[in-house]
Amino acid sequence: MKKQISYKIVSLVFSILVICFAIAFYVIAWDEPTDSPPGGYIPAPLNTGIDGQSKEGGLLLGNSDTVTNGLIVRYGNVGIGTTSPSKKLEVVGGPIKATGGLIIETRTSDPASPETGRMWLRTDI
Repeated sequence: MKKQISYKIVSLVFSILVICFAIAFYVIAWDEPTDSPPGGYIPAPLNTGIDGQSKEGGLLLGNSDTVTNGLIVRYGNVGIGTTSPSKKLEVVGGPIKATGGLIIETRTSDPASPETGRMWLRTDI
């Protein structure tokens, strides 16, 4: 006489095996962080506040057609190639390229129509 295995027993055994594999996968795959967030696995976000912050990689500002200004520094100095600028804008380590003209002066008004490639320099101030 041949005995048949119940479908309920087969379903139960299969379900138990699936649960065992899922638990084993979870235990083996889990890698507990060594630092508290965000220290170990992701870079720290840029936050608001008065403290200086640094960021690895590029930083895009005004990367949209609707943004009219890319970077506005209201207070303090801006440095390119230096971490301690002593003037409003300090560039260290290379030439400055300006297409469309460069105006370096203190005036009460800008030229009506600046010429491409022309530099204004005033020393009588």
